[in-house]
Amino acid sequence: MPWNDNANPGHSPGPWGAPPSEERSEEPPRRRPPAPPPPAGPDLSEYLRRLRDAWDRRLRGRRLERFRGQAAMAGVALFVIAWLISGTYVVEPTERAVVTRFGAFVRTEEPGLRWRLPYPIERAQRVEVGAPEKTVVGGGSDGGVTLTRDQGLVDVAFSVEWRVVDPAAALFGVRDPDEVIKAAADSAVRAAVGRRSLDAVLNGDKTAIEAEALTQAQQTLVRLHAGIQITAVRIESAAPPEAVGEAWRDVARAGQDAQTARDQANDAAAKKQTEAVGESWKISSDAAAYEERVVHEANGEKSRFEQVLAAYRRAPAVTRERIYLETMQDVVARAHTVVVDAKGGQVTIGPPAAAKPQAGAP
Repeated sequence: MPWNDNANPGHSPGPWGAPPSEERSEEPPRRRPPAPPPPAGPDLSEYLRRLRDAWDRRLRGRRLERFRGQAAMAGVALFVIAWLISGTYVVEPTERAVVTRFGAFVRTEEPGLRWRLPYPIERAQRVEVGAPEKTVVGGGSDGGVTLTRDQGLVDVAFSVEWRVVDPAAALFGVRDPDEVIKAAADSAVRAAVGRRSLDAVLNGDKTAIEAEALTQAQQTLVRLHAGIQITAVRIESAAPPEAVGEAWRDVARAGQDAQTARDQANDAAAKKQTEAVGESWKISSDAAAYEERVVHEANGEKSRFEQVLAAYRRAPAVTRERIYLETMQDVVARAHTVVVDAKGGQVTIGPPAAAKPQAGAP
């Protein structure tokens, strides 16, 4: 037990109390009690451990916050990249892409790999501009009955071939291109048929009607800024309505018979004309050949006469005798003469030139 500070007020107490006073110095020394343990204080290792744990928690929190921030930025970056990639698209060779920005037309893209600002900023709408499309109009119950110039009724069925030449105009200029083409072509065909008689429509004026209808229908589409070009108008059929169909078929058969008779007559006339031309050519050819032969013979006779004349001038007596003999031979050769050889008893029938003279004959 420590000494009390009051035992020696004149001395300052030590760490273990006040030293013994001088008055008690004569007393025998007593054994000092064991020193008490030092006062309890904070443990340094525990403090360091707690400090390290606190620092670790702080570092982990900062790392977690940094990771979360980086993850959020990476997510945003991936989203932006995916959003930008979504603007990539492919335009086929038979297509054109019309790009709009917030609904307003921006540009037209050609075939290939293209890119636009992603949705909802820009949109790309593909329009087919390849092979011509076909639209059928009229016929039967489709309202194809048309009035002709002479107040006749004819049921006309036709088809229209068309293609897109301006994708933007075709997309925004008209709501339904097929219906617009039907209306324009139907109006043009009705106008063309109305300027002709029923017989002209039924019997062979279709080519002119098709050309006129194509021109008028195309002009209508140009006025509408439809961006469509009509390539052909073809009349598939033109016939009277069913109510008078049988009578008109009889008329058509009669017309066909008349046309057949006319064709046969024309064929016969053409055949006769061909034969006459051939005969005329044959006569002309024969006359030309005869003329050429006569001329050649005359030239030959002329040449022979000139040769004989030249020989006569060189030897007149010999030439006269030769001419005489040749003339007599020619005359006798054309005569039918019987020569009888009395000595040999031989009979020869024919010209004397063919008989061989016998030895000792007079």
